[in-house]
Amino acid sequence: MTVPKLPEDVGSTEPIFPTKPVALGEGTGEGGGQSFATLMATSPTPMQASGKSSLISPFELVGGTPIAQPPVAESLLSQLQQAKGTASDIYAQLNALNNPNLASKLKLYQKNLLKEKLRGANQKLQKAHALLGGQLPEPVDPSQFKGPLGKFFAYLTNGQKLMESAQAKLRTMGQSGHPLNAGEFLNLQAMIGSAQQQLEFSSLLLSNTVQAFKQLMQLQI
Repeated sequence: MTVPKLPEDVGSTEPIFPTKPVALGEGTGEGGGQSFATLMATSPTPMQASGKSSLISPFELVGGTPIAQPPVAESLLSQLQQAKGTASDIYAQLNALNNPNLASKLKLYQKNLLKEKLRGANQKLQKAHALLGGQLPEPVDPSQFKGPLGKFFAYLTNGQKLMESAQAKLRTMGQSGHPLNAGEFLNLQAMIGSAQQQLEFSSLLLSNTVQAFKQLMQLQI
């Protein structure tokens, strides 16, 4: 059996000693000889160094810390404008059905459901308007609308007046620099959003009725 030949310098290795531990108070880097506690007390945080203020907790927001007014006002104004657009669609759909022959195509349960949704939307808009402050607009007289669907036009017109008044109030508050706090903003957003959903449901209900009537007329032709 052949014995492997070892390298010539295998016996010239030097002993390895453990590194010396850093004593408390000694510095090896940027801090020099300062202790960790001293560095933490004197060194600015990244947020402080950038000149930015500390973050606001959710509890402080709910407690009344105001949100910047322009984004809040623009968000609510846009939400109201979308709801007004849906109301305009409903107005056109009601016009298409506002005669005795076509209005009869709306079943009783559909009329009751439409009434419930339009009234519910107005109630949410009234609460939103009350939160903004100011006097509610005068409701219209249903008798001024002709045709079998006149009462629905009245609900819709009252809702449009509430939305226009709320928009005017928001613009006035923005110009005067009066801020909305987080709680007020979230309440308004929820109320307007709920009204918008009920208007969209009403529009879908009428759209399906008009579409079904058109298909029926094409079959008869």
